[in-house]
Amino acid sequence: MLEALRAFDPVAERDAVRAVLRSAFRRAGTGYTVHPGEWDWWTFHRDPTLPAPQRLIGDHALLHFEARSGELSLFGASPAELVAVIDELGAPLTNVGWISANDDARAAALASRGFAASGEAGPVFERDPRASVAGLRPLPDGFTVRPLAGEHEAAARSAAARRAFRTEMAPERHVARYVAFMRSPAYDAARDIVAIDANGRVGAFAIHWVDTDLSLAQLEPVGTDPDCTRRGLARAVLAETFQRIAAAGVARVRVTTGGDNDGAIAFYRSCGFEVVDHLHWWHRTDDAGRMAG
Repeated sequence: MLEALRAFDPVAERDAVRAVLRSAFRRAGTGYTVHPGEWDWWTFHRDPTLPAPQRLIGDHALLHFEARSGELSLFGASPAELVAVIDELGAPLTNVGWISANDDARAAALASRGFAASGEAGPVFERDPRASVAGLRPLPDGFTVRPLAGEHEAAARSAAARRAFRTEMAPERHVARYVAFMRSPAYDAARDIVAIDANGRVGAFAIHWVDTDLSLAQLEPVGTDPDCTRRGLARAVLAETFQRIAAAGVARVRVTTGGDNDGAIAFYRSCGFEVVDHLHWWHRTDDAGRMAG
């Protein structure tokens, strides 16, 4: 299988990547497929101090392999092709992700190579962006909801994300990564929606990725500064986001989260999302059921 794939330039061949992902969405037997916008997020919002992942493309498949963590994401391939990639990558491959809980063929293929599903399956949520958002209330004094205004607000946007996701990355490095993302071909400031106060502090944020060809939008990332929770900021950001998605003529919006993230799961349900799938990570085992490493 790997011989049918090749390395590619993520900037120059961005359209080719999107075409492969869109094709995978439409073909039967390809399993869960990541949204083209989410792939852009993976590609252009990376820590440049870490080793680059192996990314390969073929006429119908897209591969992302993080050698440092042993994590494989493979989209558009058949279960047999997945098995072939597992065999070719060998021992460095320890985790395979984005496997639908309803995908019996891939589950059987992974089990045949000594992998087992691990942890809580993460829900995939979808909703109609035209539907109203329950529980909206007036914004706290001083806050507005709008797109990020430019690189001069990158530090505030980065600070909110750093606290929301409890990252230990140094602040200056975190800001530099976000600025690099803002300068990438994937970034559109009109889709980077924030709740921001009069002092320039970002309380909540969400980026939406619109694909009119698929009539599907993806939210990634969504977050709230821990100091700004329970104030209606994230709900207001999503309400604005949904209006923009609906205005683009897109029929569905999707978001995913971890199976153990009870707060996010409850929040998305309260915003009108419904679960349409669950995703597992599968981990290589030493023997019958004992996890490797």
